[in-house]
Amino acid sequence: MASLFGIPLKKSYDVDLVKPLKNMISSFYSSSDDPLDLNDAIEHLNKSRSNCVSRSLDPKHESSLELLEK
Repeated sequence: MASLFGIPLKKSYDVDLVKPLKNMISSFYSSSDDPLDLNDAIEHLNKSRSNCVSRSLDPKHESSLELLEK
């Protein structure tokens, strides 16, 4: 008879990615001649990630799958 043991699921926590991403992008890709304005895109990415991490998503519902797909 095989023995079974439980392994806890990996947990994700809500973190603010806006400031670290802005710093990284500005240090690598921005110049004084043509500054990149990616604030809206970074905030959208952070909001999407927090929606996926903080909510308990049910894979049986299509709306949850659409959120994860985004």
